[in-house]
Amino acid sequence: MDNAKLAVKILFVVTGFPDNKNLARSVFNYRAAQYLGTHHQLDVIRLKLWRPFQPLCKKVKVNDVEVNEVATFAYSFFSFSPWIINFLLKLSLLGSAKRLQGDIVHAVGGGLAAQFSALLSKRSRIPYIIQYIGSDLNFYLKSYASNKTIRKIIRGAGFHCFNSKALQKLFEELFPNYTNFKQVIYRGVDTREFNGRHRDMSEIKFLFLGGFVTDDNGNFPNNLKGGITLLKAWRELMNKNEYSCSLTIAGPGTMSFRYDEFLGNKEKINLRILGTLNRKEVAEEMSRSHCVVIPSISEGLPNVAFEAMASGNVIIGSDVGGIPEVIEHKINGILIVPNDTRSLVEALSFVCTNHSFIRDAGLRNTKKAQVLSIDSFVSSYTSVYNTVITTYTR
Repeated sequence: MDNAKLAVKILFVVTGFPDNKNLARSVFNYRAAQYLGTHHQLDVIRLKLWRPFQPLCKKVKVNDVEVNEVATFAYSFFSFSPWIINFLLKLSLLGSAKRLQGDIVHAVGGGLAAQFSALLSKRSRIPYIIQYIGSDLNFYLKSYASNKTIRKIIRGAGFHCFNSKALQKLFEELFPNYTNFKQVIYRGVDTREFNGRHRDMSEIKFLFLGGFVTDDNGNFPNNLKGGITLLKAWRELMNKNEYSCSLTIAGPGTMSFRYDEFLGNKEKINLRILGTLNRKEVAEEMSRSHCVVIPSISEGLPNVAFEAMASGNVIIGSDVGGIPEVIEHKINGILIVPNDTRSLVEALSFVCTNHSFIRDAGLRNTKKAQVLSIDSFVSSYTSVYNTVITTYTR
């Protein structure tokens, strides 16, 4: 890649980004900013809920990445109509627009980030692109697809990028008449951080990193990442007492979850609970495991799938969203019915009793991850930036 020729100034707009108190939050946005920033000038703009006495725009540093925190008055966008959100976001721009200068705006998400990016684009007279991540199309845009404000924002984007083919398909169903440039760009994985190696198979090790989704009161109202289904399946597997295997659970909510309700007398037998992991810890756990379980009920295409592949793991994943795009059933992983305990028990049992499958599927995944690398992600977005900037009419 000719960096001198292709380098542009990117305004990278996100609603989620790690902070120094929680470096695991929205880590995929942090990694994307890191890698894109090695080839381009990049300013991260994090939209953050305004609090009294807080400036409208301030700079903070998260490790090696500088972040512009822009206070918004409409962070909980489900509470307002898109028109009201636009009005409130204009207030946010009053204190930040002069500081935010670039060649192109990259909105991560088709919700609040896209609405802010459209306003920033108009004020700065630069183009914007939208990267769809899953929750935007599955929830917010699905609810407001016919809204005039939303349709204007969609129509105004210079490019629509999708984390999976499934998301592009959903977009085309919601917005069938939009002919703007569209492309699937997988997030990719850094194969220097995650890599496969030989593992002893005397005990088959399963890994689940989805955690348990909580509400504001600390309750566990849903099974979005499939963790509850996994616990039920694990209990059945343990009751058989036929396999030498273990399960490691990590992610948000795992340390406070009420395991008694789902594991009964088998609580914590062959179960390891770690809480939220940092980047290095995730890579270490991946290198120890044989199979990564992604039993989500709703999903785009999670980064954990790429990391599992690069680490040489088998993947058990729900047949939802973009997950089937990386799993060939019983070739490099196993597809299961979402929220179906029996389907998951059968998949876990199959992996436990087929060591040759673990070895062969792991090798296939390691090779496949080379094609879906972070370098491909950067190269694809570089091409998008230059196409949009070249064709943009001020």
